[in-house]
Amino acid sequence: MALRISGRRLELPVAEDLRGTPPTPATLDREVELLKRLLGYAVKSGELKDHPVRGIQLPRKPNVRRMVLDEAGFQRLFAAAEEALQPILLLAFDTGMRKEELLALRWEQVNLEASTIELAPEDTKSDEPRLIVLTSRAKEALRTLPSRFKKKGFVFVNPKSKTRWEHIKKRFRRAVDAAELHGPWFPTSGGASSPGRAESACRSRSSCG
Repeated sequence: MALRISGRRLELPVAEDLRGTPPTPATLDREVELLKRLLGYAVKSGELKDHPVRGIQLPRKPNVRRMVLDEAGFQRLFAAAEEALQPILLLAFDTGMRKEELLALRWEQVNLEASTIELAPEDTKSDEPRLIVLTSRAKEALRTLPSRFKKKGFVFVNPKSKTRWEHIKKRFRRAVDAAELHGPWFPTSGGASSPGRAESACRSRSSCG
């Protein structure tokens, strides 16, 4: 199978050619997701005018959610986390944003005056734009970050590398263990649920019930 972008030919091997058997739904999901991200990058860099597979639903394998934190559980996790991790956890809990969306978040996407974060299609795993409404405490957490003075660049900066965080899994796991919680996960895909995300969605629709 071949994909042509601006006259350049990209050869993509068929799954059976490499494995000998068809891929599982979960494997196919990951590989199609990678292709969508490649095409999204091509659109962003001007190689493609339109995303040819945007909006196509993937055959996602259902995720098994082990635990959804309530406010009390989150407060325990927040208190046990390293200081640099705390604002990331707060935004994750209050907005439902995915880990990569948070770690790649830039100040150009944040509007503190309007209390919103705007994610373009290429910034999301679903390739769909999202407007996220910030809770008051999420907004305050962003205001306290040293990186806000630059007004550009990454929001969450690793104090050692001076650039965006790449890996926070070990830090998150240490906080979970210190808080004596069992089963919470850091959302990396759609469907994350939290009181803050519900509030955010409700506020953005102006229809809280």
